[in-house]
Amino acid sequence: MASDPGFGAPVVDLIASASSLKTKLLDSAKTYYWRVQSTNGCGDSEFSEVRSFETATLSNVSAACPSLPRVLIDNDPNGIVCDLEAPAGFVIQDLTLDIEIQHTYRGDLTLTLGHGATTKTFFAEEGGATDNVQASFDVAGFEGAALTGEWRLKVVDGAGQDVG
Repeated sequence: MASDPGFGAPVVDLIASASSLKTKLLDSAKTYYWRVQSTNGCGDSEFSEVRSFETATLSNVSAACPSLPRVLIDNDPNGIVCDLEAPAGFVIQDLTLDIEIQHTYRGDLTLTLGHGATTKTFFAEEGGATDNVQASFDVAGFEGAALTGEWRLKVVDGAGQDVG
Protein backbone atom coordinates (compact mmCIF):
# COMPACT_ATOMS: atom_id res chain seq x y z
CA MET A 1 0.00 0.00 0.00
CA ALA A 2 1.32 3.45 -0.89
CA SER A 3 0.28 7.07 -1.14
CA ASP A 4 1.34 7.23 -4.80
CA PRO A 5 0.20 4.93 -7.64
CA GLY A 6 3.81 4.13 -8.58
CA PHE A 7 4.49 2.72 -5.08
CA GLY A 8 7.58 4.91 -4.68
CA ALA A 9 6.95 5.36 -0.95
CA PRO A 10 5.11 2.33 0.47
CA VAL A 11 3.09 2.82 3.63
CA VAL A 12 2.74 -0.95 4.11
CA ASP A 13 4.95 -3.54 2.39
CA LEU A 14 4.58 -7.03 3.80
CA ILE A 15 4.15 -10.72 3.15
CA ALA A 16 0.85 -11.94 4.57
CA SER A 17 -1.24 -15.07 4.45
CA ALA A 18 -4.54 -13.37 5.33
CA SER A 19 -7.12 -12.05 2.89
CA SER A 20 -7.48 -8.72 4.72
CA LEU A 21 -5.23 -6.17 6.37
CA LYS A 22 -5.84 -3.67 9.17
CA THR A 23 -3.51 -0.75 9.54
CA LYS A 24 -3.49 2.33 11.78
CA LEU A 25 -2.56 5.95 11.43
CA LEU A 26 -3.44 6.64 7.83
CA ASP A 27 -3.94 10.31 7.01
CA SER A 28 -7.47 11.67 6.81
CA ALA A 29 -8.92 12.53 3.38
CA LYS A 30 -6.07 10.92 1.48
CA THR A 31 -6.01 8.47 -1.42
CA TYR A 32 -4.03 5.25 -0.93
CA TYR A 33 -3.15 2.66 -3.57
CA TRP A 34 -2.82 -1.08 -3.14
CA ARG A 35 -1.96 -4.18 -5.13
CA VAL A 36 -1.26 -7.82 -4.38
CA GLN A 37 1.11 -10.45 -5.63
CA SER A 38 0.81 -14.16 -4.92
CA THR A 39 3.74 -16.40 -4.18
CA ASN A 40 3.93 -20.19 -4.14
CA GLY A 41 6.41 -22.96 -4.83
CA CYS A 42 6.43 -22.10 -8.55
CA GLY A 43 7.39 -18.46 -7.98
CA ASP A 44 5.75 -15.04 -7.88
CA SER A 45 2.80 -13.88 -9.92
CA GLU A 46 2.56 -10.51 -11.60
CA PHE A 47 1.17 -7.74 -9.42
CA SER A 48 -2.58 -7.30 -9.55
CA GLU A 49 -4.22 -4.25 -11.06
CA VAL A 50 -3.63 -1.19 -8.86
CA ARG A 51 -6.69 -0.30 -6.78
CA SER A 52 -7.28 2.69 -4.55
CA PHE A 53 -9.36 3.94 -1.65
CA GLU A 54 -9.75 7.26 0.12
CA THR A 55 -9.77 7.63 3.88
CA ALA A 56 -12.62 9.51 5.50
CA THR A 57 -12.51 13.16 6.44
CA LEU A 58 -13.41 14.12 9.97
CA SER A 59 -13.16 17.82 10.44
CA ASN A 60 -15.17 18.34 13.59
CA VAL A 61 -16.11 16.18 16.54
CA SER A 62 -18.31 17.77 19.17
CA ALA A 63 -18.65 16.62 22.74
CA ALA A 64 -20.11 18.22 25.84
CA CYS A 65 -19.56 17.44 29.48
CA PRO A 66 -22.87 15.96 30.67
CA SER A 67 -22.13 16.69 34.34
CA LEU A 68 -21.80 20.45 33.82
CA PRO A 69 -22.39 23.15 34.90
CA ARG A 70 -20.83 22.68 38.34
CA VAL A 71 -19.36 25.05 40.90
CA LEU A 72 -15.57 25.10 40.82
CA ILE A 73 -14.15 24.86 44.36
CA ASP A 74 -11.47 27.41 45.27
CA ASN A 75 -7.88 26.22 45.67
CA ASP A 76 -8.77 22.58 44.96
CA PRO A 77 -6.09 20.63 43.04
CA ASN A 78 -8.72 18.01 42.07
CA GLY A 79 -10.73 20.61 40.16
CA ILE A 80 -13.56 19.52 37.89
CA VAL A 81 -12.99 16.62 35.52
CA CYS A 82 -14.97 15.85 32.40
CA ASP A 83 -14.41 12.47 30.75
CA LEU A 84 -15.30 12.27 27.06
CA GLU A 85 -15.41 9.26 24.74
CA ALA A 86 -14.30 9.81 21.12
CA PRO A 87 -15.20 7.78 18.02
CA ALA A 88 -12.87 5.20 16.48
CA GLY A 89 -11.24 5.19 13.09
CA PHE A 90 -9.69 8.64 12.89
CA VAL A 91 -6.25 10.17 13.39
CA ILE A 92 -5.76 13.67 14.78
CA GLN A 93 -4.25 16.25 12.48
CA ASP A 94 -5.01 19.26 14.67
CA LEU A 95 -7.10 19.77 17.79
CA THR A 96 -9.14 22.83 18.77
CA LEU A 97 -11.21 23.14 21.95
CA ASP A 98 -14.03 25.67 22.33
CA ILE A 99 -14.27 26.50 26.03
CA GLU A 100 -16.85 28.53 27.98
CA ILE A 101 -16.25 28.87 31.74
CA GLN A 102 -17.91 31.39 34.04
CA HIS A 103 -15.48 32.39 36.78
CA THR A 104 -14.86 35.71 38.51
CA TYR A 105 -11.05 35.60 38.25
CA ARG A 106 -9.77 33.63 35.28
CA GLY A 107 -6.17 34.07 36.43
CA ASP A 108 -6.87 31.37 39.05
CA LEU A 109 -7.61 28.71 36.41
CA THR A 110 -5.55 25.96 34.79
CA LEU A 111 -7.04 23.80 32.02
CA THR A 112 -5.54 20.51 30.84
CA LEU A 113 -6.51 17.89 28.29
CA GLY A 114 -5.42 14.26 28.59
CA HIS A 115 -5.59 11.27 26.28
CA GLY A 116 -3.73 8.01 26.96
CA ALA A 117 -0.34 8.80 28.48
CA THR A 118 -0.34 12.41 27.17
CA THR A 119 -1.60 15.41 29.15
CA LYS A 120 -1.26 18.97 27.84
CA THR A 121 -1.87 22.22 29.69
CA PHE A 122 -3.46 24.69 27.29
CA PHE A 123 -4.47 27.49 29.70
CA ALA A 124 -2.48 28.34 32.83
CA GLU A 125 -3.46 31.22 35.09
CA GLU A 126 -3.84 33.72 32.24
CA GLY A 127 -5.82 36.95 32.21
CA GLY A 128 -5.47 38.04 35.84
CA ALA A 129 -8.65 39.59 37.27
CA THR A 130 -10.59 39.28 34.00
CA ASP A 131 -13.81 37.30 34.36
CA ASN A 132 -14.64 34.09 32.46
CA VAL A 133 -12.89 31.99 29.83
CA GLN A 134 -14.64 32.00 26.49
CA ALA A 135 -12.22 31.11 23.71
CA SER A 136 -10.99 28.52 21.21
CA PHE A 137 -7.68 26.85 22.00
CA ASP A 138 -5.41 25.03 19.56
CA VAL A 139 -3.96 22.19 21.63
CA ALA A 140 -0.67 20.83 20.28
CA GLY A 141 0.88 17.49 21.13
CA PHE A 142 -1.80 15.05 19.96
CA GLU A 143 -1.02 15.15 16.22
CA GLY A 144 -0.86 11.66 14.73
CA ALA A 145 -2.63 10.07 17.71
CA ALA A 146 -5.74 7.96 17.27
CA LEU A 147 -8.87 9.92 18.20
CA THR A 148 -10.59 6.90 19.70
CA GLY A 149 -10.85 6.36 23.44
CA GLU A 150 -11.23 8.38 26.58
CA TRP A 151 -10.29 12.05 26.81
CA ARG A 152 -10.10 13.98 30.08
CA LEU A 153 -10.67 17.73 30.36
CA LYS A 154 -9.68 19.12 33.76
CA VAL A 155 -10.29 22.60 35.18
CA VAL A 156 -8.52 23.60 38.39
CA ASP A 157 -8.95 26.79 40.45
CA GLY A 158 -5.51 27.12 42.05
CA ALA A 159 -6.24 30.08 44.33
CA GLY A 160 -8.67 31.14 47.04
CA GLN A 161 -11.45 33.78 47.18
CA ASP A 162 -12.97 33.87 43.68
CA VAL A 163 -15.43 31.16 42.66
CA GLY A 164 -17.10 30.11 39.46
